[in-house]
Amino acid sequence: MRHRFGFILEQTLGHKTYAANLRGVLGDEPQVTTVWGAVNFDSYGPLEHLPLLRNWTIRAGRQCRRQLAAMHRAGPLDALFFHTQTVAVLTLDWLQRVPSIVSLDATPVQIDRMAAAYGHSTGAALVERLKATLHRACYRAARHLVTWSQWTAESLMTDYGVPAAKISVIAPGVATDFWRRAETPSERPGPLRVLFVGGDFWRKGGATLLAAARALPEGTVELHIVSRTELNEQPGVMVYHGVQPNSVELRALYHHCDLFCLPTTGDCMPLALIEAAAAGLPVISTALAAIPEVVRDGESGLLVPPDDARALAAALHSLGAAPERRHALGARAAALAAEQFDARRNGRRLLALLSQVAGQH
Repeated sequence: MRHRFGFILEQTLGHKTYAANLRGVLGDEPQVTTVWGAVNFDSYGPLEHLPLLRNWTIRAGRQCRRQLAAMHRAGPLDALFFHTQTVAVLTLDWLQRVPSIVSLDATPVQIDRMAAAYGHSTGAALVERLKATLHRACYRAARHLVTWSQWTAESLMTDYGVPAAKISVIAPGVATDFWRRAETPSERPGPLRVLFVGGDFWRKGGATLLAAARALPEGTVELHIVSRTELNEQPGVMVYHGVQPNSVELRALYHHCDLFCLPTTGDCMPLALIEAAAAGLPVISTALAAIPEVVRDGESGLLVPPDDARALAAALHSLGAAPERRHALGARAAALAAEQFDARRNGRRLLALLSQVAGQH
């Protein structure tokens, strides 16, 4: 029997790229019919500028419910996939009606712990208790939960009481064939070319990267920065605006540079780290959240403390002075990306789970 699966995908930050990757690999699967819905942060209904309705969770829930109703009118759904829990938390009736999987990159508790980096503030005690109650109900109603990382799975079990058997860790994938270099990079004279890709330059540690580069001898490193943040170019710093995700232009920058650096101060699991690994670049990042599950310290890259320009400068210098080690780290990063972060392989794992919950129904 051919299944009909509905996907409702949040379109904020890196979730937009995740949604595009997932749709790219599952949209043409011959065994199933896939129906797609997108929940946009920048979309407002006629009343959603009012203070209460302006809340993102409420707006996401309203958008989600409208799209679910449209999907259902077009034909029965065998299973639903929600990413993230923000779009699912106000759809408990749908979670109970249609076998559903809820996917998340972080729990609300984890986001609250990184509140300062995200410019996010927690609410009053009563609001926070209500939020926790709603999320626990959402996790109970879902047939299965998918997390991007073991870090998030641990929070579901510890902070929300979700049994381990109800959780599968399936990392977000990238098209590893697209990002892979055609040939092994060769050594060349000149400064170390360092790539940074992050929409929010400051949250992603851009200031620390600039400070670390200034601490090194002049001409040691050349920074290539892809960001939405308005920045001025300066000697040794090239800035790229308007570079689109999954574009040939972005891939060319990964292939042009010698290593990738994202000394972020607040993140869950940045997709740019996975793209860099797939492109065979050694990565320098920070030991936050699920990042150590992508960047294995000393094996596929280096991890430094956040906001530590001195440690970052030392890491840049060590890899700049050791091209053979740099190439070895990059080769291992590419191998790990192919094993654990391939979009098609991980997408098929999601389809298998959806078929499983549909069959249980």
